[in-house]
Amino acid sequence: MPLPARAGAFHRPRMLDNLTPFAAEILPLTGPRGQAQSVVVVKATLDFQGRAVSAERALPVLRAPVFFDDPARLHDLRMDSDVHGHKPLVDVIVNAIAHAPRGKAVPQFEAGLRVGAQHLALRVSGARRWQRRWGGAVPAIGAAEPVRQLPLIYSLAYGGTDPKRPEQFWPANPSGIGFSAGPPVEGLPLPQVEWADDRYAGKAPPALPGGFGACPIHWMPRRAWLGSYAADELAAKGLPAALPASADARAANSAHPRLQFGPDQVGPGTAIELHHLSEEGLVRFELPLLTFDITVTTRDKVYTVQPRFDTLTIEPEHAHLVLTFRHRVDDAAPEDLLGVRVHMH
Repeated sequence: MPLPARAGAFHRPRMLDNLTPFAAEILPLTGPRGQAQSVVVVKATLDFQGRAVSAERALPVLRAPVFFDDPARLHDLRMDSDVHGHKPLVDVIVNAIAHAPRGKAVPQFEAGLRVGAQHLALRVSGARRWQRRWGGAVPAIGAAEPVRQLPLIYSLAYGGTDPKRPEQFWPANPSGIGFSAGPPVEGLPLPQVEWADDRYAGKAPPALPGGFGACPIHWMPRRAWLGSYAADELAAKGLPAALPASADARAANSAHPRLQFGPDQVGPGTAIELHHLSEEGLVRFELPLLTFDITVTTRDKVYTVQPRFDTLTIEPEHAHLVLTFRHRVDDAAPEDLLGVRVHMH
C-alpha cells in the first residue's frame, strides 16, 4: 500500500528523467565535510513473484523517517529516510506480524527469516509479567498468555525505561519493555519478542533487542557510529559544518545489526524464506535481477554509472518487497548538476 503524503515523499525535480516503472528521486545531501551534495535513489516495489506492483501500491522515495499508522504500532519505525549518501552494508528489514503455527493460539512459538544461508529466529510470547510466587523475595517470570499473532515491533522487545527512575533507560531500545536498573519489579511487563538464542532470564539483558525491523538513528549501536567531536574540532570558530572525524558511514545502516549483510551476501538470486511471518506459514522467493543505469549530466561532463543496491524491505502484510538503489553524486555540486536520467537494461 502506498504511504501517505505526510510520510515525506516529495515531487520529482525537473532535472530527473525517470524511464523506469519505479520511484526515483534526486535528494539533497550534506557531505562529510559539510559540502552540499546530491544522491540519486531508485526504489522498486515488487510482489513476491518479482513483478512490479501498480503505481498506487508502490512505495515512494522518502526524505524523512516513516512510522506505522496502525494504532498498535504508532511508536515504531516502519522505514528510515532515504537521505543517505552511502550504506557500507546491505540492510534487510522485515516489517511483519508473527502468526502462530496453524493459526492456533499458544503461549510461545518461533518465527524466522532465512537470507541465503543465514537463518534468524525470534521467540514470540504472549503477554507476561514479573510475578511474586510462594512468598519469594524476588519476582519470577510469569506464565505467558496464549497468543495467535503478534506484531514484531521493538515496543514489545526488551528495553524501555526504569519504572521507578525514568531517567534511566536501555539505549539499544528506549521504546521496549522489561528494563529496570535494579531488581525486577513485580507486575512489570516482560518482552514478548526475543532472539531465540538470546532470551532474557532476568539477570543480564540481551545483547540486542529482538526484531527484524528498522532501528532509529538515536539508538545504540547505530548512534555510536555518528561519532563525536574532538576538542580541536569544537574549538574551531562557529559550529562545525562537517561531521566529526570519528563518524562512520555505518550510521546510515538502519537494519538490526543482525540483519546487515555484506554486498556479496545479498543480491540477485538470493533465496529468502519467511517462517510464520504471514498467515501462509512459509513464504519463499528469490531476489530478482534489476539493473539500472544512471546517466549524470553536469556542467563539465556526461557519464553513466550503475547505482548500488543497499536496502531490502519485506512487508508480508502487503505481499511486497522493496529494493532500494543509490548513487551519490560526488563530482558536482547541486548547482552544477544539470540532469539525471534513470533507465534499465
